[in-house]
Amino acid sequence: MKRKVLLGLTTTFGSDWRAKIKEIDKLKIQEIALFPTCLGEKNRKELYALLEKTSLLKILFIHLRDDMQESEIDYLVNKFGAECFNLHPEEKAYQFVLRSKYRDRIYIENLYSTKHRLFFNKEIFQKYNIAGVCLDFSHLAAEEKVYPDYYPEKLEIIKNTKIGCNHLSVCYPKKKFEPTINSYTYDSHYMEKLSNLDYLKNYPISFFSNMLAIELENSFKEQLEAKKYIEELIRRKENE
Repeated sequence: MKRKVLLGLTTTFGSDWRAKIKEIDKLKIQEIALFPTCLGEKNRKELYALLEKTSLLKILFIHLRDDMQESEIDYLVNKFGAECFNLHPEEKAYQFVLRSKYRDRIYIENLYSTKHRLFFNKEIFQKYNIAGVCLDFSHLAAEEKVYPDYYPEKLEIIKNTKIGCNHLSVCYPKKKFEPTINSYTYDSHYMEKLSNLDYLKNYPISFFSNMLAIELENSFKEQLEAKKYIEELIRRKENE
């Protein structure tokens, strides 16, 4: 299968990223996706130092922060072979893309809050010469429920823009309390059971890029089961 499903090292407030790092050698994990989304510079330095002590070979996908320096991305590319990146749809993120030599590898995520919708459209993408979309399936599924009037427009943007990478989280049929954002939501970074991923069956295979990053707070051990489940789901879709 040419599509690569990566385990995700998340750093949201419900994710014990230090414990996940300890799993790397135990489970003989060689490549991951990295989400340093909630870490400032000091904690990111600790994160990288701990990762260097493991047997990890590659970090192929990275969720960037707009406070990162180009030298930090250089380090991730040179040390861990980083290939693909994403940012949130915000003005600061687009300014970051403009000055980055990695702009052709940085994709914009489909967040769906009112403020983020203003910065996720064809005109903005053209203005800043954006490489394409980082399609987060759980955000897309939640947006259909929360903003049904806007959803067709978002879907049209995605269908007509290159999808360079994906986030794989879960989306529940009913809202659940999400402690990391202190709110009730459909989309979540915590998987209760594998069937929470079944909503992915609703999307065409063309929405699945070659770089698929699991974005879950679950342990790597649990993510390995999710990875197998997703890979089988994709195989079935490829053979339809």
